[in-house]
Amino acid sequence: MFTAIIATSIVFFVNFNKSQNTQPATAVISSEQPTADSDIKIFDDPNFNVSFAYPSGWEVFAIGDTITLTKSLGTKPNSQETSVAILKINIAQNSDNLNLTNYISSQVKLRKLKDYPKATFLELGRTNALEVTFPSKYGERVIAAFHSDKIYEFRWEPQTQQEEEAEVELKNKIIATFKFLD
Repeated sequence: MFTAIIATSIVFFVNFNKSQNTQPATAVISSEQPTADSDIKIFDDPNFNVSFAYPSGWEVFAIGDTITLTKSLGTKPNSQETSVAILKINIAQNSDNLNLTNYISSQVKLRKLKDYPKATFLELGRTNALEVTFPSKYGERVIAAFHSDKIYEFRWEPQTQQEEEAEVELKNKIIATFKFLD
């Protein structure tokens, strides 16, 4: 009986993932970037045109035009909820021909903000990028870069201090190692 329940659960999970067109992303140790640190993995996928390193405690999934990295952090303080750190990389066509300057203007308008949020320029894979912190408890963070007629948006919005620390550590690792494959 127990085996039948497990088998039914596995079949449901596999079929649910197929119906969601969800596939785990390729996560391999790259021979181009050998690392003595076994706690580091390399995401290298020509379909997304990106490569970057990330800590091995994170899971990576590719769904449509989004790369999602997640890490369970245990139970939230004073709660029964599980704390999960999440960073998403959305890739979309730049059909509006945005640049970094008008990108932030469009985000301010979209969010109906009165003031412009804090923004910092940085380099992402030899491409200029913009990191923006939007108002929320810990601050929704977005990094935007434009490359080959596409917008690459990195998004994370921590709900706890623990999520904030994990997501910032992940973001720093990705930015330090990020490259476009073309």
